[in-house]
Amino acid sequence: MTLTLIHNGTLIDGNGGKPVADGALLIDGSPSCGSGFIHDGGFGGRRHAGAGVTAALLRQNGIEVFAETQIDALRARLSPEA
Repeated sequence: MTLTLIHNGTLIDGNGGKPVADGALLIDGSPSCGSGFIHDGGFGGRRHAGAGVTAALLRQNGIEVFAETQIDALRARLSPEA
């Protein structure tokens, strides 16, 4: 088992700097987990295209990020035939 932590915006892992996962499923919209859009932080319900902090950090470290609307794509990515 490999321990993965996010500390001060840095992905820390025990895997020699290699990606520790093939993909991550995150809920779109939050300033942290949004992979396709994020809310603007106000209470007006406005959102804009972009990635949250965690989603961006995972991508920078070679981990594909999928939104909850992309479960079929994630399933295909993780299938043995992929």
